[in-house]
Amino acid sequence: FTYPYEKETGMNAKMSVSEIKKISYETEEELQAEQLVEMLPDPMEQPKENTSQEIPFVENPTVPEFIKAKNRLTGAMRGTVYHRVFELFDFGRELTFSSVQDMIQGFADAGLLTKEERECIRERDFLIFAESNLGRRMKAAFERGELYREAQFVLGLYESEIEEFKRVAEIMGKEQRMEIPQPVEPAGDIVLIQGIIDAYFVEGNKIIIADYKTDFVREPSQLINHYYVQLELYKRAVEQITRKPVTEKILYSVTLGKEVTLK
Repeated sequence: FTYPYEKETGMNAKMSVSEIKKISYETEEELQAEQLVEMLPDPMEQPKENTSQEIPFVENPTVPEFIKAKNRLTGAMRGTVYHRVFELFDFGRELTFSSVQDMIQGFADAGLLTKEERECIRERDFLIFAESNLGRRMKAAFERGELYREAQFVLGLYESEIEEFKRVAEIMGKEQRMEIPQPVEPAGDIVLIQGIIDAYFVEGNKIIIADYKTDFVREPSQLINHYYVQLELYKRAVEQITRKPVTEKILYSVTLGKEVTLK
């Protein structure tokens, strides 16, 4: 007996955008691991002289728990904290260094940020954002009532479409080159894709998507390789919801202090 629906047992009925997006990271990490293995010398070929030489012992000092906690916060949780500030960001005020400082401190005083979270925030990062072209455009959209933040969505895609997005994510993660998703024939069942868009805003009859990134990168291309598929899925969702074309997909890099526009 052969179960006729064997394929369906491995199929997801629902996925998140992050599950597809992370393929780019996984393939890039695999590539880096392969390169590292190639660089490491074969231990069987190492010279055997001086094998009796003792390896000096270096004691690893104990790190206090409060420092470990702070490191974890400023590393793994920094992105979450920054996203919370972007979500709460008050575009209605005149934005100067002093006003941004007061705004963030106000979030902390209201219990929206813990003391540790407040300490890991650099006000200058948000002032640079406010003074950027993207920041000014978002402020104008906010004043028009056309700025939408933390927009949740559920998008239905055929399995064949999801496989195409996965293919593109893998290529951009491993080969580090631009790959555009190709139109595919609808095939398989419909899978629900859920996600949350940091922000999108309306300009006339057009939609602009904005997504904040705190990754420690050196080049804009690194962000494009990692997040192109994510923004493409956002585009599909927003166009389906608003019935308006998405003309720009923008990543705002906190590390680089500038916006990166995706084609």
